[in-house]
This record gives sequence, C-alpha cells and structure tokens, in this order.
Amino acid sequence: MKGRAALFKKAAIDGFDCLKMFKVIILSLLLLGACGKQEPPPAPYVATVNGQKIFLAEFEEKLKSYMDLLKTLAPVGEGEFKRIREAALDSLIVEKLILQRAQEVMVTVREEDLDRSLEEMKEGRSGEEVEKNLPELKDPRWRESQRKRLIIEALLDREVSAKVSVTNGEAQEYYNKNRSAYVKTRSVRAVQIVLRDREKAGKARKRLVAGEDFGQVARELSIGPEASRGGDLGFLPEGIMPESFDKMAFSLPPGRISPVFKTLYGYHIIKVLARDEGGEVSFPQVKNRVIADLKRERHESLHRAWIEGLKAKAVVVINKNFH
Repeated sequence: MKGRAALFKKAAIDGFDCLKMFKVIILSLLLLGACGKQEPPPAPYVATVNGQKIFLAEFEEKLKSYMDLLKTLAPVGEGEFKRIREAALDSLIVEKLILQRAQEVMVTVREEDLDRSLEEMKEGRSGEEVEKNLPELKDPRWRESQRKRLIIEALLDREVSAKVSVTNGEAQEYYNKNRSAYVKTRSVRAVQIVLRDREKAGKARKRLVAGEDFGQVARELSIGPEASRGGDLGFLPEGIMPESFDKMAFSLPPGRISPVFKTLYGYHIIKVLARDEGGEVSFPQVKNRVIADLKRERHESLHRAWIEGLKAKAVVVINKNFH
C-alpha cells in the first residue's frame, strides 16, 4: 500500500509540473506574439515647424483648395503648379507658427464663443444651404478648423490690429502725398432704354421726342435690368460702360435725348440728367476714406513684419522626401 501511495503522489507531482510547464509555454508564446506585433507606420509628413509636423494629408488638403480656386480663373501650368505648392506649404508653416505663438501667450477660444460663432455662420445661410452642408457642419474637423480661425483672428487683433492707429495729422499728410488717388472721376447720371431691335428702338425714340415720359416708356419697353426704375442708371463714372456708350453720354448735353446707338447689349436711347466733371476732392470730403486707406496700408506692413519675425525665430525643416 505504501508503495502504491508513493507512486500516486509522484504521478500527481509530475502532472502538476507538466501543467506549470504548459502555462509557461503558452505565456511565452503570447509574449512573443505581442512583441512581434508591428506598430502602424507613422503618418507621412512634409515639414516640421519647431518640431511640430505638417502632415502630408494637411498639405494635400490645402493644395487642393488652392488648385480648386485657381482652376476657376485660368488653366494651371507646370510652373504655376510649383509656385502653388510652395504657397500652400508656406501657408501651413505660417499657420503653425501663429498657433504656436497663440499657445505661447495663452490665447484660446472658449467653447461657448466657438458655439456662438458657428451659430452666427449658420444664420448667414439659407435653411437649404445649412441642410446641404450639415455633414460638414457636424464634422469635428470642421469645428476644429473654425476654432483655429478664431484663435488666429484673436491673436492678430491683439498683436497686429491693436497696434495700428492713425492721427488726423498723419491722415492729412498721407492725403497730401497721394492726392492723385483721391481725384474724383467725371461722371454722368443717365436714364436709358435698351432694345434688341433697331426698328423698335427708333419707334420708342419718336415717342420720347413727341413728349412722352422717358421713365414710363422705359418701364414699358426696355429690356435692361434698370427698366423697373424708369431706366435710371444712377451716376456712371467715365470708363466703366462700353466705349460707344461713354462717347455718347459724355458728349450729350443734359436734358437732350440721344439718337439710337448700338453696343453689344442692344440698341440704346439715353438721356443725361446731370453731369459731374469730377476733379480734386478736398481732404474733409474724403477724410474717412484716407484714414481707412492708411490703416489698411499700415496693417499690411505690420502683419508682414510680424510674420517674418515669427519665421526668423523658428526652426523649419522640410522633409527631404518631399518633392
């Protein structure tokens, strides 16, 4: 009996040791599997700004927005494409620098201010537009882009706009140096009737010469968008209308009805109601415009200098694999 008990005991111990060994093997295999699991490759980037990456996806999105805009204006050639790529990258570098500066001086946007801004943007759109763009408006990335925009605006207000001022004396001096920019172009106030058919235009002119009211005939016959206003075009500065129109309007005495003449838009009859010969405008008349012009000029200059200052202190590294 004792021999048999000893045998059972030894078998139990051997079984327990095997179980322990089996667990060790399984655990080892699991650890090896975990160690062998590969991490996803890092997202490709095009540059770093003070160590912060500009990812390829950001760049491609910015480049696409530039291309979509420019393609509506003219075809984009190879040389232009290279400049557009450089401009897109520079724009992202500047954005990173500004946001880093905002973080440095602790300029932030509260959630309630962001919510209010987004609601104001919706108010500027029709219900149909909001419904159409609802997926975009709900996209967290869009919300984040609006947050960045508000942060950038707040920082620029603080570090650029707040430093721009113009005194009355400075505005007067600016006006004196730039008088030619404030010369009023001569203009005429005219009413017109425009028709597609010369014969109909001739009949309309006969009615006017016979004494019928110009505005009434214009409302009845004219195909121009101003017909509902009796053909009143308001004051027209010289040079904005077709050459044949300008020639007739600026040679016609006020109150006289013109002969029928042609432009690309049809056959016209006009009557000049008033004429302004233009000329130099005094400083008091354009003071507010002068102040606005000088402020804009100073703001642009200060903004450029501010951006160059951020760039001068930054460490920007373009990825060597980015071409």
